[in-house]
Amino acid sequence: MDAKKQTSPQKLNPLEAIAFKKPIKLTNSLSSIPPENIICKASDGHMLVLLQMARLKGFCVECIKTSSCKNFKMKLMKISTFCPACPGGNWICQSCFKKLHN
Repeated sequence: MDAKKQTSPQKLNPLEAIAFKKPIKLTNSLSSIPPENIICKASDGHMLVLLQMARLKGFCVECIKTSSCKNFKMKLMKISTFCPACPGGNWICQSCFKKLHN
């Protein structure tokens, strides 16, 4: 059987999820984010964006870096917010966003 390999939405990074939902170029993704999805903006041009796709969630990369526990998946909550201006468009929670960008 020749089954096509499909990537699940859970494996995509947040920037790809926006492109998956609405066909846009990733380089222009900052200008094409709907204003109702923006939670807060920083003075350096970064913004915290909420994904409206319920099944697409991840762990905050800053919380993982500061966590001393190797079993972070059991302790950290999954989030649906990210910063598209950061390299890679990583998942980030609101408290870590304020620490890094303000």
